Amino acid sequence: MFTSKSLPFRVLIALIAMTLASCKDDPGQQSPQKDYSIIMDVQFYGYEGTQEVTGLVSFHSLGNTYKSIFLPHPARIEIDGMPFTLDSSSHSGVYFHMTSPLEEFWGEHILLITDEKGKQYQWPFHFPEVRLKTEIPAELTRSDLQFQLEGLSDSDRVRVFLEDTAFRSVGINRLDSPRNGAIHVSRAELEDLNNGPIQLELSREVSTRMQLYKPFHGSLGISYGIDRRFILKD
Repeated sequence: MFTSKSLPFRVLIALIAMTLASCKDDPGQQSPQKDYSIIMDVQFYGYEGTQEVTGLVSFHSLGNTYKSIFLPHPARIEIDGMPFTLDSSSHSGVYFHMTSPLEEFWGEHILLITDEKGKQYQWPFHFPEVRLKTEIPAELTRSDLQFQLEGLSDSDRVRVFLEDTAFRSVGINRLDSPRNGAIHVSRAELEDLNNGPIQLELSREVSTRMQLYKPFHGSLGISYGIDRRFILKD
């Protein structure tokens, strides 16, 4: 069941980054100007830890991507027949949002966009089920590591992030693709980490250009993250 409720702080931060909203004006009062192209930002964030998926949609004019714009009624966003909720914040302006339990969001979906003139466009997308194939031990020694994942192809892109608790540590933060279903971290890379508690995050990231109809175009971003903690030792 899709629901609407107050967004968690980490998702609001993601929304702020997504919309690049840093203006002093109230973007909720901005309306699309005639003959301007409309850029639509669509993001779906899933986190294994919260067991929840959040969907966020905002609109921007081509001439000013820093300000979200308000599309008047009957403009709306729906997914699988369920409407998004229209909301706003002082930082990000106007946006549509929804939440869904993670287990109910795996698989195929239809995003339905209705503009202020009532014209509709459907955009199908897939939210893949990604899981760790084998659990990560509580302690790992310095060696070439591999993390086996289910639900990925070798063409997928995965954000690999590892950090320790040291203030001046460099850590690891890069994009990679699975090889035979596994993400590899070399022993040499582990030199950027100190022994002790390590936070690991593996996040599948997908960005698709949405070719809709004039004046609409935009992008669909899908991100799903898995995080674990372990002790690194010699």
